[in-house]
Amino acid sequence: MPSSRDAGASPETARRVLASWRARAAGASVAVGAQVFCVGTGVLMPVSLNAAWLAALPAVPAAALLALRARRALKAQRTRGGEVRPLARALRALLALTLLTCGVAQCTALAALAQQTLVTQARAAFALLCALPAAALCAQGQGLGAGRLAFALRWMLPLALFVLTAAALAWEDSAGLFPLLGMGAGPLARAMLCAPGGAVPALLLLLPPPELTQEQLDACPLPGGWFFAWRAALGAAVGVALLFAAALCSSYETLAELTLWGERMRLLSTGRPREGLAQTALSLTQAMALLLGAAALLGGAVQAARGALAGGRMAGERAGRIASAACALLAVLAAWTLVEQGFDGARLAMPLLALPALVLALCAGWL
Repeated sequence: MPSSRDAGASPETARRVLASWRARAAGASVAVGAQVFCVGTGVLMPVSLNAAWLAALPAVPAAALLALRARRALKAQRTRGGEVRPLARALRALLALTLLTCGVAQCTALAALAQQTLVTQARAAFALLCALPAAALCAQGQGLGAGRLAFALRWMLPLALFVLTAAALAWEDSAGLFPLLGMGAGPLARAMLCAPGGAVPALLLLLPPPELTQEQLDACPLPGGWFFAWRAALGAAVGVALLFAAALCSSYETLAELTLWGERMRLLSTGRPREGLAQTALSLTQAMALLLGAAALLGGAVQAARGALAGGRMAGERAGRIASAACALLAVLAAWTLVEQGFDGARLAMPLLALPALVLALCAGWL
């Protein structure tokens, strides 16, 4: 129930605050779906092959549980009235690093997808060095624009993914689903342990919308936990559905032969004109989802870093500049490392992000 201070909110303020929360939740939902798809194609599919969609199912409840913890963190921030304690600074710094790592990982996935489908004659390094600045530009304003665009496309984007996926599928051949357990129960179980890494972008919901002031946040009631949970779970379900479609249209033997990340991220077609056009449109839609997810995560990383630095003798504007510069420097260093070492390290490190996510979820009340 709203508190006594909630009663002073005007209808215009209430509508604006609710729209901001919806945009934040939409951005997190797109980021979760993109991350599940990245983890599925980069980590789960090499282990479980056509059962990657089955191995990715634990990401759906994991995303919902992380989103449910968001209200506890937001309520604690609201109770303290903007005061940032030392433990909260450390947790926000950890949150910033986690979101930044997820954002760079999705930029890497975007580069792998584009290099294999859209700019096949270009080098992967060139694709990555184009994807990272594009996501950084979209992340201006701490991800505000990315969240609003994700909210505007909240129904169109998943609908386009489903329609284009169905158009590219060879429904007459469902042999790709068998054997149902992929390479066996043991590899499938190991892959399921990696699946919660796809739910990590739900941590974006631990942060309030960047465009709202503390007065606006205090004037309106916080959304309920399920307001965030079902959106995060829906984003994860879209990622699982894309992995299921990949299993439908690709045989067991074909998936075993795909060794490059970008190859596994696209649906295989038979080369007929209709399916070729559908696959091109599908690749563009997937690239849009990855770009929006990366932008929302990079913007959230800057916001979390700013919250970790603000307060004390450091003014908010100065903290924002330092946070933006630090995140940009870390992202460039990560991109340079990926260019030098390849993409394998990025995709194999994605499941490990579940460990800091667990710490942040357990300590949400101190954030």
